[in-house]
Amino acid sequence: MVGLVLTGAGATLFPPTGPSSKVYSPDCHRLVDAGFTGKCVVATSALGTVAGIVEEETAIGQSPSANPLSAGTTGVQERDLVWHRKGARWVLALRRVFTANTGLPSLLSADDVARNGDVDLVFVTPTDRAGFGNELDLVAGNGRASLYRYLGQGFAEVPTAGSVVTYVPGWTEENGPFSSYDQVLIGYSGGSWRVFSEQYVPIAAALAQHKGAFWDSRAVPAS
Repeated sequence: MVGLVLTGAGATLFPPTGPSSKVYSPDCHRLVDAGFTGKCVVATSALGTVAGIVEEETAIGQSPSANPLSAGTTGVQERDLVWHRKGARWVLALRRVFTANTGLPSLLSADDVARNGDVDLVFVTPTDRAGFGNELDLVAGNGRASLYRYLGQGFAEVPTAGSVVTYVPGWTEENGPFSSYDQVLIGYSGGSWRVFSEQYVPIAAALAQHKGAFWDSRAVPAS
């Protein structure tokens, strides 16, 4: 697995089924939809500017059918959205809808994970266990997912020098050991994310590094 090139393939953030745009404003809170409360953050890189939104429905009910973001279902929803700035407008680039979430919203932050000056959006979807995540997604300034990693009730951290270290419980992997976490160091090299190293570490050693579902001292959390 060492040297394997990783991409955004597998991410549950998808392009919308129809076009949607809003007038550009530097205040990303204006992108939160009516009937929802949410948090947001903006990330800028050489590829462009994106705004990430995590919003939750404020009341149980059906989304308006005229809304291009509608999931067509009833109940409380969470929406994870990526808006890409194109001139004087924000254009919806990616979306994910939880029709029955766990009550723990996705984590969202802006972070220069690679330490190369490019700030990406970082999403981590929740599990039913606070402080641990199910899916890690990095979204670049062009509005596309650049890295997807399954976490399976695991977590991820960014070392001081950059890159990503993921910790996935062995018991959530096919034929994985029940007594260990799968520790993978992922770095950015040659224009791609790549696996630099992989090893199984004891549960206690992995949890000694745990500071939440995603942690980087330099990350700017959505608010």
